[in-house]
Order: sequence, then structure tokens, then C-alpha cells
Amino acid sequence: MKKILWLSRRDIEHPASGGAEVFCDKVMTGLVKKGYDITLFCAAFPGASAEGSIHGYKVVRQGGAFSVFLSGKRFARIHRHEYDAIVDEINTIPFFTHSFRDTRQKTFALVHQLAREIWFYQMPFPISLAGYIAEPFLLRSYRKINAVITVSESSRSGLIEMGVKSDIFIIREPLNLPLIPFERTQDKFPALTLVYLGRIMPSKRVEEIIKTLAVLTQEQPDARLIIMGSGEKRYTVRMKKLAERMGVTANIEFTGFVTDDQKSDNLRRSHFLMVTSTREGWGMVVNEANAQGTPAAVYDVPGLRDSVRDGVNGIVCRTNTPSEAAGRILALYRDKQAYTAMQKDSLADASTFSPQITADQFEEVMVKRMGW
Repeated sequence: MKKILWLSRRDIEHPASGGAEVFCDKVMTGLVKKGYDITLFCAAFPGASAEGSIHGYKVVRQGGAFSVFLSGKRFARIHRHEYDAIVDEINTIPFFTHSFRDTRQKTFALVHQLAREIWFYQMPFPISLAGYIAEPFLLRSYRKINAVITVSESSRSGLIEMGVKSDIFIIREPLNLPLIPFERTQDKFPALTLVYLGRIMPSKRVEEIIKTLAVLTQEQPDARLIIMGSGEKRYTVRMKKLAERMGVTANIEFTGFVTDDQKSDNLRRSHFLMVTSTREGWGMVVNEANAQGTPAAVYDVPGLRDSVRDGVNGIVCRTNTPSEAAGRILALYRDKQAYTAMQKDSLADASTFSPQITADQFEEVMVKRMGW
């Protein structure tokens, strides 16, 4: 039985978990089913046990939001010879496991996305500038490890541009919601409805979606927007004030945290998922919406330009403006035949993703590189 140590900022049960944590949980769960012994090291959080188990893999929690990286490196240094492979998940900040020369050839870096301009949305100056400048140097330092794993061509290209010379493998995102039959996708809300799903934070640029809704209501006064998810309180307040200034408060529902049933129901009944992030690794929520027969309207940014094929499973806005987004959404909404065709294509695209495929591809990379 091969043993794998996986170092991550958070686990799936962490209050701030998101798409990266879902991805890792699906992969680790799949590998456990294949017979691998996996230990996940991640940050502690209030109410969580120091050690436990999730879906068959062991969980060790130490450190906080930032000290987890030092704690994780220390744990890896002490226990590194107990494992056949190490997965160093780089979610903005690395664990620096490559500093152990005797384990470099069994270390894999997992990079979901690059931070780049996200630094300027999420961190104050001058920390943002320091992070932006430091990121390429931090990633380049991983050039002597076994391999880098990522989830999109955008992320792969970005890594190469920043000088990462390790072999880079792309694997598919898992599908987090079950695919539904086409017949169920026809039960939409009476009025044109956009839906957002994810963390409410500056780098997600939720204001662009609210502005798009404001443009839509000029021709469709009953158009709606459902914002699903929680996030930064200060930014959420800003978004509610923006909605008030634009006169669309009554057209927007902030749901906060939602259950899987609520999530799938709102995704299925809405007409378009909308994502306007400054960048994504891939955009797992696109697959989730597509699996419910709902196309995505996205901005042309890294990750989202990979997960959405313009005119197939959604719309890619080339000018990245609310006016373009509203115009293309409205045109497709009014063309029932074209919209139905896109729903079918969305389901077909979503059917090519699954947790099993993701776990199989991840295992394939490790087996190939380790010679197992």
C-alpha cells in the first residue's frame, strides 16, 4: 500500500473551504478507494479536532491561516520518510517541501491557479506588491521536484511564463453535482435569472454581476440575481450598497451559505450562471451549473476561458463589460431555440467530467513519474 502525505491550506470541512478543497477531497477520496493510505495536513479551525478522518483519509490539523505553512513544513520534515509521495498544494503560499533534498523526487506540486493580480484585490499595499513580485520566485524554486500538476492550460501557460521548468501535467476537474436529465432542466424561474455561486470577495468581482443585472433590468425589469455563498463581510456590505445605488436591491437575493440541495435547485432553475472573477484555476462552478443544464456567462480571464467554450456551454465576454454580458445574455435568453441547444451542449460537456476521471488522472501522473 503506497502512502501519500498531502499538505493543504484547508480541508473540506473548513469554514472557508472552496473549489480547491473540493478538488482535493475528490482526488483523495478516489485514491483511498484505490487502496492508497493518505494523510492530509492542514490548518486547524475553531471546533475542529486535531486529528480525524474524512472519507477514508487521515486528517492532521495544526497551525492557523498562515502558520499552517510552517507547521506543515515541519510535519513533512519529521515524517517525510514514512511516505512514498508528497503532494505540496500551492494555494498562493507553498509549503516549501522541495527544501528537503532527499525527498524532491517524490514531491509533486499541485497548483490550482496563479495569484498574480489577485494580490491587488485581496491584500493591502505594499503586501500586495510584495506578493506579486515574490510569486514567480517562489514557484521557480520548485524546479527540481518530480512534477507539477495543474487543472487548465491557462495555469500551465502562466507557470511556464513565470519560469517554472518542471514537467507540468494538466488533469480534469471533478464534477461536484450529479448530472440531471434534460427534461429536468426545463423547469426555470418565470423571470430571467442570473446566479452566482462562490465566495463573496473582491477578487471575484461580484460588482460586475450586479452591474450586469442593472443593465438587464432596463429591458427586463423583473430580471433577478441570486448570490449564493458567504465571504468577507465588508465586501458583502459594499455589494449590497452598490445594489441599492443602482436600484436593483429588490431584484437580488443574498442567500448566504446554502445546502447542496439548495445549490443544485438554484443552479437548475436559473437561466445563466455568471462568473466575473479576475482569474480562476478552472471554474468548477461552471461544470456544476452545466450539469444542471444551465449555461455560464463569464469574463474572458484565465481559467474561465478554459472551462467555457463560447457558444457551446456558455458565453465568454471578450470585452469584459456588463454591457456586453447583458446584451449577449438577453439575446440568447430571447432565442429559445439557441438557448435550448446550449442547454443540451452544457449537459454534454458536463458529462465528460467526474470525480473518478480526476482521481484516475491524478493517479496516472503519480504512477508514471514514480514508476510504481
